[in-house]
Amino acid sequence: MPSLSITYTPQYEGCHRIAVRADAVSPLPPFCIYIDSSASVIGEEKTTVITIDETFDECLPVQPVTCANYTIDAYIQPCCADEDDVESRVDFKFSTLTNKCEVYDISCTKSGIANIVITNPGSGYTSTPSVLITPTGGGTGFVGAPVMDGDTVESVTISNNGQYYTTVAAVRFDISPTGDTAEGYIEYCPCGTNCGENSIVSYNNCVDQGVEDVITPFTGSSYKVCSQSMPTVANSPETVVQKIASEACCNCQNYRVSNGDKDRSLTIDYIDCDNVRQTAAILPLAAFVTCMVPGSLHIVEDYIVTVTDLGTCP
Repeated sequence: MPSLSITYTPQYEGCHRIAVRADAVSPLPPFCIYIDSSASVIGEEKTTVITIDETFDECLPVQPVTCANYTIDAYIQPCCADEDDVESRVDFKFSTLTNKCEVYDISCTKSGIANIVITNPGSGYTSTPSVLITPTGGGTGFVGAPVMDGDTVESVTISNNGQYYTTVAAVRFDISPTGDTAEGYIEYCPCGTNCGENSIVSYNNCVDQGVEDVITPFTGSSYKVCSQSMPTVANSPETVVQKIASEACCNCQNYRVSNGDKDRSLTIDYIDCDNVRQTAAILPLAAFVTCMVPGSLHIVEDYIVTVTDLGTCP
């Protein structure tokens, strides 16, 4: 639940009545009353935290997940005074940011190598060639040996997946000493510990304070989340989280996402205008239009995709 923290210096002992309402809202809402019955010492500053639940809907109609700055009109008075006694009130105003979420970029562009798929076995090898990964992009530790079928490369047995290889890395087979070069491509480990446990990113939900969301990035991914604090990463030195300069998380735009693939449905996820992560499937050669947080679109797999910014949400 969202909350308001109010610090004041009591001028009398005993119970205090704290009243709050949104200012500059038309029509002007009534005050909501919170009773602070905690101990007070005259002249000694104290802080009262008010949990904003559904009982405050009438006086605070601006929802606390709208990423907006607004002013709160408030007063404090002794509980023993009549609520209508204006002279016993101490009036004050303050501004608050209703959503303190910030935008974080989560990327996993490096990984270990899980498998090498042979697309061309080659021919004419008189001995077993070496498996080379180039460029490494900072990757280290990979160890693999070709499995031969006569004079061709049938598969590659991996004894060490290595780590920190980028998705632009390619595999080649050294001619040793003769033979036509076999070809293949790399399948990467999940974003995790050397093809072990998957990377887990946890972050604080922007709608329900205190609720933690969990996502599992994959190799080659880079996307954004809104969080109340820096997301944490488990099981992956290769998953990087970085706070980025951005407008408020809920500053939605209207986007059209087109699936250019003829045979496969496209799966996407994105953050909607309530800062909730959503998933959608787009049929082959179809399109999906929705409002979402700029930069939050995440393509779950590699497809032919066109994303068009249609401007401000209707």
